Amino acid sequence: MIVAKNQSFVDAVRKEDVTQPQQRSFCLKEWTEQYQNFPESRADGRLHEAGLWFDREFSAIRSALNQLPELSTVANVRALVAFNNFEMTRAMNLPRDHLSENKFVVHEEFDRLEPLGPWGTPVNRQAYIEAMVSSLTLPLRFLIRGRSIGNPKADSENTIAELMRHVQLAATYAQLETLWLECLWNGWYIDTASDVVIRSGDLRHHANCAVGAFRGGVLMSEKLIHLMQCWSDPAFQDIKAGIIARSRHIEVNRKGRLKVYPLRRARAKLPRALDVNLLVAEERYWRELMTRPLPNMKDVTIRQVLEAWRVMMEIGESLQGLLNTQQTVTSVGSLVSGHGHKLKRADLLKALGRVDPSKSALFLEHFTFDGRERIDPWLHPLLQIGEEYVVIVSSLNHSNPVRLVEHWMAVGGLDLGERGKLFEQHVHTSVAAACRSSRFSPSCEVATAGLEFTPCVDVPVIGETKEQIDLAFRLGGTVLICEDKCCVYPVEPRDRYHYFKRIRIGREQVSRKAKFVRAHLSEFMRLYFPAYREDISAVRVVPLVITNLAFGSGSRSADSVPVADLVMLTRYLDEGVFTPHAEFSLDDGLKPQGKPTPLYRTKREFENNIVPFVSEPPLINGYRNALLPKLTYMQLGDGRLQPVETLNVDPEHVKRQVRNELTSWTRQHCRDKNYKSRKR
Repeated sequence: MIVAKNQSFVDAVRKEDVTQPQQRSFCLKEWTEQYQNFPESRADGRLHEAGLWFDREFSAIRSALNQLPELSTVANVRALVAFNNFEMTRAMNLPRDHLSENKFVVHEEFDRLEPLGPWGTPVNRQAYIEAMVSSLTLPLRFLIRGRSIGNPKADSENTIAELMRHVQLAATYAQLETLWLECLWNGWYIDTASDVVIRSGDLRHHANCAVGAFRGGVLMSEKLIHLMQCWSDPAFQDIKAGIIARSRHIEVNRKGRLKVYPLRRARAKLPRALDVNLLVAEERYWRELMTRPLPNMKDVTIRQVLEAWRVMMEIGESLQGLLNTQQTVTSVGSLVSGHGHKLKRADLLKALGRVDPSKSALFLEHFTFDGRERIDPWLHPLLQIGEEYVVIVSSLNHSNPVRLVEHWMAVGGLDLGERGKLFEQHVHTSVAAACRSSRFSPSCEVATAGLEFTPCVDVPVIGETKEQIDLAFRLGGTVLICEDKCCVYPVEPRDRYHYFKRIRIGREQVSRKAKFVRAHLSEFMRLYFPAYREDISAVRVVPLVITNLAFGSGSRSADSVPVADLVMLTRYLDEGVFTPHAEFSLDDGLKPQGKPTPLYRTKREFENNIVPFVSEPPLINGYRNALLPKLTYMQLGDGRLQPVETLNVDPEHVKRQVRNELTSWTRQHCRDKNYKSRKR
C-alpha cells in the first residue's frame, strides 16, 4: 500500500484503502502490517487497537449466526420477523402509569426506562424497538442469500430459545458495528486501562449528537401537539378533509387477506400517528420536489411514494391490532401464527394500486427487503416468501418520515443540491415573516435573499472582491450574516461525522464573509439596510450558521461562531418566549407546564439578546446540563457483558435543568431599567 503524504492510518481506513474488521476479507496480520506503515499517533494507535478487539467479537458472532435453529430458510425468515413483531408488542403493551388514555405529553416523558432488555435490563422503549429492527439486517441477509438448512417442522421450546439467542446475537452485532464505526469516524476507543470500556474520545461531539437527537424528538412532539390543536380548528378543515380523503381503512383478517375501504369521516377526535408522520414529511421546505418525477424510479414522484407508504402504514396499523398480546411464546407455531401473518401478493398489489395501478408492482418491489448491502429494514419492511409477504410492523408504525423522504430522493436520483436552494429560500421567507410579525418589527430589516456583495468603493480591495451571502438581516444595530446549511438527517456514525464537518465548514465560510462585511461596512449598510440611520461605528456584525435540523444547534466550538436551527431562530424573532413543557389533552387542549419565560421585554433587549441567544441558547444549555454519562452493557458472543459509556439527556433531570437555565436567562438578559419605569 502506498501511503499518501500527510495521510494517517485513520484516513486510510476511512477511505477503505485498508480492510475493516467487520468485512469478511479482513486479515489480522495485514491490519497490523499496514498500521506500521504510518507515523505513530494517538488516534492511529487507538484505532489499530480497536480493530484487533472488534475483529475477535465480529468473528465469534458471525460463527454463531451461521448456526441458525433447525428451520428452513422460509421458516426462519418468518420466525425472525414474527419474533420482532412479538417484541414490539411486548414493549408497547407495558403499562404506562404516567399517561392517561386521552393525554399526550411531550417527548421527554417518553424517555423513561423500561425493563425490556435481556434479563430485564432497563432500556428506553423506542430505542429498544429501533435496536430490534436493526438486528434483523444481518440474519435476514444470511438467509435471503439462499442458505436453506435443517428441518422445517422443528417446533420445540429449544428452537424458540435458539431463535431468541440468535436475535440477541444479531442485535449485538448491529451494536458492535455501530460502535466500530464510532471508533473509525468519531474518535471512540477501547479503554483498556478501565477494564476494557468502549467510550467516546470526543465528548463535545458526543454531547452535540445526544442533545441534537433529543431536541429532534422534542420538535416532533411539538408538531404532534400543533396538529392536535388544529384538528378541530375550522381553518384546518380543508387539510383535514384531504388527509381523510387519502386515507384508507384497511382490514387484515387472520388469514392474511386484505380489504380496503375509503375512509369517509374521522374515526377519532385526534389524528392518527400516520397522519402526523406524513404531514411532517409534506410540510417541509422541499414541497416543490414532491411532485417532480424521480429519474431512477420510472417517473414516480415522491408524493406517490409517500402515498404508497401511507397504504403500508394503514396495513401496519391493522396488523398491529391482530398481533397476539401474550407475553410469552412456547413454540415457533404459536409465534408465527400470532405475530407473523402472511399477506398475499395480489392483495398488496391491489391495495398499492389505489395510488397508481400502473406502479403498484414498483412500489411493492421498492418496499421489499432483498438482502443487498445497505438495504435497511426500516425503509424496506416487507419480506417475500413465494407469492406471500411478511411485514416488519415496527418499520411502519415507528418510521421517521424525514429520513424516508430523503432516502427516496437519493435512490430516485433527485439532485439533493436542489434541496439546498429551496432551503435558502425557505429560510429567507421564514425569517422575513417572523420579523414582520414581531412586536418590534420596525427595528427589523431583512436583505435580499442570496445576495452577492461587491463593494463599490474607491479604495483598492485587498483579497476577496465579493462574497455570496445566503441571508443578512438586522435587529437595530446588530447585523447577522448567515450561512444556510441543508443536510441529510445523520443516522449512522459516518453521517454524523460528515454532518458536523459541514457545520464546521459553514462556520469557516460565514466567519470569512462576516469579516469581509466588516471591512466594507458603510457600503454594505448603504446597499442592503438603507433604513438604518444611526452611527455606523455602533453596528456589530455577527456570523451565524442556520441549519435545517436540530443537530448542532447551540453546539459549542472553539471559533465561537454560533449555530441555530431555523425553528429556534424564528421563535426568538416571532414569539419571544419559551414554554419549556406542554401537555395536551382532549379536555383542556394545550396546557403549559410552567410559566412562559421571556427572551426579551423591550426593544433594546430584543436587539441585544439575539447574540447571547444563538450563542448559548438556554433551552440547549438545559439539555446539555441534563446530560449524564452512563454505563450500558451488551452481551457478547461468548456471554461476557461488555460495558459501553454513553452520554444521554436524562429525562429525570431535564425539566429542572431547563427551568434553571430559563430562570438564569431572565435574570441576566431581561432586566432593562427603562422597561421597569415604563411598566410603572
